[in-house]
Amino acid sequence: MGRRANAAFALVVAVGCGQSTLDAPCQSDQDCGTDERCDLDGSEAEQAIYGPCLYPPCFDDSQCSGGLVCGPLPAGYAPPPGASCGQKVCIPACDPAAEPPCPGDQICRGDGHCTPLQCDELGGIVCPESWRCDPEAAKTEPGIDRGSTTMDPTDWPSLVSHGCVRKRCTEDGGYACLPNYACRETELANGTGCVVAPCEETGHCSDDARFICAPTSSLSRVDGTDENGCVWRNCTEGLPCTVPASPWTYCDPSEPTADASGCFSVSCLDGAPCISIYICDPSGPNPDYAGCVPDPSRDPDGGSGASGTSGGGASGSPAGGNGAGGTAGRGDDSPEGRCIAR
Repeated sequence: MGRRANAAFALVVAVGCGQSTLDAPCQSDQDCGTDERCDLDGSEAEQAIYGPCLYPPCFDDSQCSGGLVCGPLPAGYAPPPGASCGQKVCIPACDPAAEPPCPGDQICRGDGHCTPLQCDELGGIVCPESWRCDPEAAKTEPGIDRGSTTMDPTDWPSLVSHGCVRKRCTEDGGYACLPNYACRETELANGTGCVVAPCEETGHCSDDARFICAPTSSLSRVDGTDENGCVWRNCTEGLPCTVPASPWTYCDPSEPTADASGCFSVSCLDGAPCISIYICDPSGPNPDYAGCVPDPSRDPDGGSGASGTSGGGASGSPAGGNGAGGTAGRGDDSPEGRCIAR
C-alpha cells in the first residue's frame, strides 16, 4: 500500500510539473499528462509496441489493391498483442502454379480466391445420406435442423461449404419430422421443412408421457401448455407421482393436501421416513414435503444450513426448489492501465 501511495504521489507531482508520464501507471486520464490518456485494457499500448495487424481489413475485393483479394485471415497467422484483424482481410491472391496453391481441399479460382472443391466438380466429395449436391442452394443453407429425427453430421458446416444441402422432409430420403412436428412445403427454409404443429393435427405432444392433447379428467393439473398446445397430465391420466414409484407418495386427488397433479405425500407423522440428517417436525421451520426438517443437533450454530431433500409431487412437474447462492467477492483495487499519447 505504501509503495502504491508513493507512486501515486510521484505521478501527481510529475503531472503537476507538466512532465511527461508516458507508460506510467494510471487509473484515469487525470493521472496522465495533458497530451496523454489512460489506456486501461493495454491494447493500444501493446499495438504501439508490437504494431498493427499485418493484413488490412476489408469487406470485398474492391477495398484491396496491388494483387490482393479480400478473404479470411491466413491460417497460422497470429495477430500481434493488442491488434485486431477483423473477419476478412486483404491477402495475396492465390497462385495456381504454387505448390500447393491453396490449403487443404481448396482450389485456386480464377479470381485469386481459394475456395472448397464443390461436390459437382471433378474430385469433389459425395454428399452423405439425406443430403444432396446443390452448390447454388448451399450458399443460403440454414444452420438449423430443428424438428427432425435425423441428426446433422458433426461436419455439416464442411458439407455445406462443399456444396451439399439437406434433403427436406418433402424429398425422398429427406429429413424425417418428429412426431409432434409436421412437414410443410412452405417451411423449407428452416433446414428440414419440419415445424411445430398443433397436437390436434399430429396427435402428439412435446412429451406424451407428461402432456396430453385431449384431457380425460376434469381434476386439477399444473397450469401451462407445451409448444403443441397440450396441457399437463394429472396423476389420474398417467402422470407418475414419483420415479421410481414410492409407497409414501401416490395418486389420490381426494386428499386435501394433494398437489396440483393430484399426488399426495404421506407425512412423517404417519410413517414416511426422513433422510439421515433430518427429523420429523411438520411444525418446524421450512419442513419438506413429508414434514421433515434439518436436525438442529447436527448443526447447532446454523452455520451453513443443511441441504434440502427432494421435493414430493408429480415426477417431471415444473415446480422445484431454488437454492440460494452467495455473492461473489469484489476487490477494492480499481483497474490499472498505462499512460499513452492521445
